[in-house]
Amino acid sequence: MADSPSSALKQVLPILNRSSVSYAIIGAVAAGILGRPRATLDLDILVGGGSQGLTKISSLLERSGAEKSESFLEANPMLRGIMIRMRIGSIHVDLIRSRDRHDQTTLRRRRMVSAFGTKVWLPRPEDLILLKMKTGRDRDLSDCIGIFEAQKDQLDPNYLRRWAARLRLLDEYHYVVGAK
Repeated sequence: MADSPSSALKQVLPILNRSSVSYAIIGAVAAGILGRPRATLDLDILVGGGSQGLTKISSLLERSGAEKSESFLEANPMLRGIMIRMRIGSIHVDLIRSRDRHDQTTLRRRRMVSAFGTKVWLPRPEDLILLKMKTGRDRDLSDCIGIFEAQKDQLDPNYLRRWAARLRLLDEYHYVVGAK
């Protein structure tokens, strides 16, 4: 049973790694690894392979004991086909289907890193910043600033700015890179 996102991650990783579906850990867990850690009670996973990839991963997790939250989709019908919420112990595991060219690029550019005593696929810092900018929530923009500050010397500024322009996120981009 998982009582923290890191313990849920350790339970989920073998299943994800045995599947043929590409994935990357995103959200606050990834932001904590690449930037500043913050409290979270969920694990967000970007899943490739369209709706089929989303269904495959959720089925594999269900067979391993995770519970699918049908009530979440009843309360959030616009997310049907885009996101599936699973539960492992007290932790939500949100599976999010790649939806645009940037999400697909994120999965192609992902990299394996060591975290929590294991190996995990994460987006490159620029891509995680862009993913979090897309949400526009205050806490996500704060995560962006933390990632930007921690990874400043490794970031590709041209890539980040070009994608921010394509995604119409230049205001968010200027906010993040201009924050002190």
